[in-house]
Amino acid sequence: MKLVYIILWLSIICVSSVIPIDGDDIHGLLDLGHIAVYIVETILWAWFFDFRYRFIAVSVASSPLTELLQLATPWRNPCMIDVLNNLVGVALGVTVVLTLWVYRRFKVSL
Repeated sequence: MKLVYIILWLSIICVSSVIPIDGDDIHGLLDLGHIAVYIVETILWAWFFDFRYRFIAVSVASSPLTELLQLATPWRNPCMIDVLNNLVGVALGVTVVLTLWVYRRFKVSL
């Protein structure tokens, strides 16, 4: 069932990466949409890998790959700022996962 959630979430990311959008200046320096999506993705990968550190590599690798999907469309272009926003989301997701892991481990050991 974990894999279904991962596939569903990645499908949402992939579809939203290639749909046409309006506006010339859509790439803000800090895009909360990208960040939030990749926080959730990182948490899902952590859950999928049973909180082993492999989830970090997979989350980092998926950031530029989903952005590169835009090369296949004439109306979207990949952007390094988006990749950086994705990686900020991954970093925050890793922070959330590791904080919860440490808290849970500390709480159990009391």
